[in-house]
Amino acid sequence: MNAKWKTVLIVSVVIVGGLMFYVNNRLLSGAGRAATAPVPSDNSDEITWIFKLQDALNLSAKTGRPVMADFYADWCGWCKKLDKDTYTDPDVITKSKYFVCVKLNADTARDESAKYKVRGLPTIVFLDAEGKVLDQIVGYNGPKDLADKMSGLLKTK
Repeated sequence: MNAKWKTVLIVSVVIVGGLMFYVNNRLLSGAGRAATAPVPSDNSDEITWIFKLQDALNLSAKTGRPVMADFYADWCGWCKKLDKDTYTDPDVITKSKYFVCVKLNADTARDESAKYKVRGLPTIVFLDAEGKVLDQIVGYNGPKDLADKMSGLLKTK
């Protein structure tokens, strides 16, 4: 093997190794929303999320609960702050039990993002069982603001 091909091989190995190191560290550190998104469960100390809008609308129709759709992206810092600070608040968690909660990645749920005119992230869209918009929040909301919005929607129902 001549020197040119050895150099190409070494550079390729370094690049691939660097990429593997980067991806591995992101997965181990929990970086990226997909790795840290709560898993649906019956625990009362977390929000139970669904990950398909049609499933959420179907459950809404069966239960009479409105839908709270969280549009996010893995790269969105404010979305991660919403997960960390707002969705872990006990009052928000308690009020979430009166909603069907769905998380939609705006990068992959493009049809839904377009339908509900999601222009910034995070965006929370409150829907009825037919998918009609009841209200919408664009941008980060702290726990008190979101809990107040949820309470207001429940009172008007």
